[in-house]
Amino acid sequence: MSRIASFAFAALVACSVFVSGSAHAYLDVYPNRVNFLDQYVNEMSFPERITVTNYYGQTIVLRTYNNCFMDFQIDDYDCKSPIPHGGRCDIKVRFWPASAGWKWCTLDIDHQFGGFTRIDIQGTAIERTPLAR
Repeated sequence: MSRIASFAFAALVACSVFVSGSAHAYLDVYPNRVNFLDQYVNEMSFPERITVTNYYGQTIVLRTYNNCFMDFQIDDYDCKSPIPHGGRCDIKVRFWPASAGWKWCTLDIDHQFGGFTRIDIQGTAIERTPLAR
């Protein structure tokens, strides 16, 4: 194969991959880490929002796996419906610690095309100290 024919073949392959859309298909998750400020034990924080945007070129169905059993409340209801290309949904996370100390968990997101995203969630729970009299 001549040098020009090799270049033309490589350009054709590169174009066919680009045109198929697979080269730029992805799921954008922002932020991928949630750090809560100190939170009093048995008191719920304001929600933090995680936005998921679909850039796959077709509709996707998300699945979330909540590994945050006790201290974090995950509301992923907005992401239960199919999400069209360019569409987005929000996951809300609240910190509601049952005991003092540093808390950590993960929220995993995947979909029918095999992509996988892990979101780290953490915060420190503190005891409320009584006021001095």
